[in-house]
Amino acid sequence: MMPELTHNHRGLRRAGAILLGLALASCGPYRFANDLTHSESHVNVVSIAAPAELGLNTPALRALLSAQLFDRGLASAPDADYTLRCAIGAHRSTGFDQALVAEVDLSCPLSYRGTDLEWVEATGVHTDALDPALSSSTAALQSTDRARELAAADALSQIATRVAYLIDRHHRRETAHE
Repeated sequence: MMPELTHNHRGLRRAGAILLGLALASCGPYRFANDLTHSESHVNVVSIAAPAELGLNTPALRALLSAQLFDRGLASAPDADYTLRCAIGAHRSTGFDQALVAEVDLSCPLSYRGTDLEWVEATGVHTDALDPALSSSTAALQSTDRARELAAADALSQIATRVAYLIDRHHRRETAHE
């Protein structure tokens, strides 16, 4: 049986929990999540280029990347010190066993005030079941665009996570030298 906590013990526990919460909030790639007023938490997603044959809605992908970055504590701003220019490179779609697999390679140089910090790359993958009522070629054609968009979204999610980490790491290094 546990002895009853005194009022002082409860206060110490609460203070410890608050300190732990503050420590956790101040570290890791999401430490800017509640404070978007600082310029180090802003990123300018300049563009996402994609081959025309993919038929991807690049403004929608750009908005999706901005939303993914926001979810990781970074705001989108046109005058930000950090910039991303993304390009979809290789892409593959393969159909087999009533399934379609789409892969999209995405690469984005992350720059800080015009200087490249790091080249961020990701491969997004999406698998879609084909409609068995249709011929496999018709079903594949109908699913290809959707699968490519979802594969691109998967890659963007990976890019956003990596960018949040890199910006946090860069900011920590910059402030350590001050």
